[in-house]
Amino acid sequence: GHSLLATQVVTRAQKRLQRNVPLRAMFEFNTVQALAQHLESLGGAQVDEQKFDRLADLMAELEGL
Repeated sequence: GHSLLATQVVTRAQKRLQRNVPLRAMFEFNTVQALAQHLESLGGAQVDEQKFDRLADLMAELEGL
């Protein structure tokens, strides 16, 4: 159930955001905003608004599955 969905989210997010997204983050952060803030705190390129919107769209799409 949730592990498979989380793996799908991580895979798609990594492709769309072009950065590493730890699988555990999907279980630690229950909102897209919290996840984006966490990814920014990891360093590297900031998650810009366009990427944040893509991640939000992806999460909404996967929630509908």
